[in-house]
Amino acid sequence: MAVIINYGGEVYTDHAKKIVYNTSYSKPTDEHISEAEVVEEEISTDVAPKRCGRPQAVLFVGADGKEDMAVREREKQHFLAYLREHKLSGASLSAAKDDTLNQTIAGFVRYWKKQELIAENTGATAVYNFLTTDCGIPNGTQKKAVTNKWNAFFKDTSYGKERYFDIKGSL
Repeated sequence: MAVIINYGGEVYTDHAKKIVYNTSYSKPTDEHISEAEVVEEEISTDVAPKRCGRPQAVLFVGADGKEDMAVREREKQHFLAYLREHKLSGASLSAAKDDTLNQTIAGFVRYWKKQELIAENTGATAVYNFLTTDCGIPNGTQKKAVTNKWNAFFKDTSYGKERYFDIKGSL
């Protein structure tokens, strides 16, 4: 708990750190301070700041509803190994339909859904977060453009099908 003391316009904490200074008042001396001029408030410093907005979308969610770190790490290694094997490790994310990396991503999403590693209704934002944050794949365009296109690609059952069978055979 920190104590804040207001002396006629200047506010100090119990650590003698000035928080606010109002220039219309001069610094009071001890003989000019009366009981009515001193205001003390206690504030709690133990409360953690609340995060506003939606929580970040995660890809691999366990049975408890929280991110499954072991599965995430394993699938990250599988994904990166596949990219190295097929000489795609230098590619960046794009919104192009004919992009080989996008077809590979769609194939992996289909594989993860079939293996029940991700939910059937997993959105492209969770995939994007996994690829950029965990796998370190650079983004070649705006996030919104990529995720909007991917949502359409993931709904198309024929998109990335060849890659899916290749992935299924290699893992």
